[in-house]
Amino acid sequence: MNDKLIKKKDFITIPNILSYVRLLLLPLFVWLYCFKMDYYKAAGVIVISGITDVADGYIARHFNQVTKLGTLLDPTADKLTQAVLLFCLILRYDFVMVPFIILVVKEITMLVMGIVFFKRTREMSGAKWYGKLCTAVLYVSVTLLVLLPGIPKGAAMGMMGACSVMLCFSLLMYSIMYFRLFKAVKTEKDNPQEVDGEVEGVMKVRD
Repeated sequence: MNDKLIKKKDFITIPNILSYVRLLLLPLFVWLYCFKMDYYKAAGVIVISGITDVADGYIARHFNQVTKLGTLLDPTADKLTQAVLLFCLILRYDFVMVPFIILVVKEITMLVMGIVFFKRTREMSGAKWYGKLCTAVLYVSVTLLVLLPGIPKGAAMGMMGACSVMLCFSLLMYSIMYFRLFKAVKTEKDNPQEVDGEVEGVMKVRD
């Protein structure tokens, strides 16, 4: 039962410290982009944030530092970062409101599904390849828009359109995943061994 709990030592693991760094970078980005209008440094902050995102997952997997806290903290830092980046871009590009709204709807939907799944199983689902691909597309697009404020509007709209498509695709894929998980949990009493295998096959932490 103890392996289900968040331990004190989990707060100071390297992957979780990197997640703290990502959260601390958010106000710095807002200050540089919205107030100082220092676009090069603001883009640099995004790059650093992306590097810490990749690094924390790699370290967690390869150095056995996967924690329950990390499964909550890492995606929280990711989603807040994405929301802040898009929100700040709305100040310059009003059409960014579209992917921002899609992101909010996506995260609220996934939060509800995740909470329901956790209440039923006491387990949490980690990020999947389609979620990571969506994040990568968003990071690259936002970095380019921040770094190149004079980019043609058509190109900017194209990149945000790609982000919107990826956000919708990611939401669809996660919804299918949770549907499979809920279905597996519902039939657990009938085929416990088969269900456990299915659930474990769909659910991986920091995969």
